[in-house]
Amino acid sequence: MKEFMVANVLIAGAGQLGSRNLQGLSRYSKPLSIWVYDVSEESLTRAGERWAECAVRPHAVTYITDLKLIPATLDAAIVATNANVRLQVVESIGRLAKVRYWLLEKVLAQEVGDLYAIARATAEANGAWVNTPMHLWPLYQEVLNRFRRGAPIHASSVRFRGLACNAIHYIDLVSRWNNASIRSINTDGLRNQWVPSKRPGFYEAEGRLIVSFSDGSTLLLEGDEQANDYSVSLQGDDDVWVIDEAGANASSAGGQKIEAGILRQSDLIGPMLDELFKTGTCGLPTLTDSIAQHVPLLTALLQHWNANMPGRLDYAPIT
Repeated sequence: MKEFMVANVLIAGAGQLGSRNLQGLSRYSKPLSIWVYDVSEESLTRAGERWAECAVRPHAVTYITDLKLIPATLDAAIVATNANVRLQVVESIGRLAKVRYWLLEKVLAQEVGDLYAIARATAEANGAWVNTPMHLWPLYQEVLNRFRRGAPIHASSVRFRGLACNAIHYIDLVSRWNNASIRSINTDGLRNQWVPSKRPGFYEAEGRLIVSFSDGSTLLLEGDEQANDYSVSLQGDDDVWVIDEAGANASSAGGQKIEAGILRQSDLIGPMLDELFKTGTCGLPTLTDSIAQHVPLLTALLQHWNANMPGRLDYAPIT
């Protein structure tokens, strides 16, 4: 992209993540023309308030409730909607505009078939990536650098909220360590009763999920919607690290300590967009790689729902 050109960027979905993306773009150094789309006027108003909180706002921002108002060419489309409408929104954007780069939020979709439909809808772009960025956080990079590359790791994240919708973050973190594929997902430890999510119409799973990978790595996830004592650990050859994400530090059983940052979405999006426009790629997993992670996760969760909850579904009701 030539330096004098103003890039067109769309943020589709002006909720929590969408508005944080918007705030992050306030720190992008080159001029942007930003379109923020949502069907909810209330969400757009809230996003506008968050934009107004930014100290520097060098870009033109347009808030819209109709995708037909987007420009015919988009340098980047950031899709931060709920999972149940992601495909519909991606297809609509693709019909209305030529998109260079896609950045898609997780969970990508609620149905396996929709995952492949999203791939088809974004195929003509220069690239598409999914926002599971934990491996980019300096804290996890520092911890993982203590482990022997190629050797399996054993990770656990316990007593956290949002198991079904956040599992993909940890799956991606462990999978990318040795570029390992998912071998199996065991849902036997999940509680039979799913619980309503804070977002109406969606549900969350509680209990234990165990993921096994092709390199021998394992991941234990334990969700509890009432928990407040979230804990993460990573085990390598002969040491175990306990990670305190809130405190941005980690300590090992062997007595080592690390202080390094975690990155919020508002920290990530500016540098990520800059990298995309300069190199044509970014550090997130590609859509193809993320679909390979999403397929076994959605399949396992849907099978568990249909085995335990009333009313058989053909989609996993997560966001």
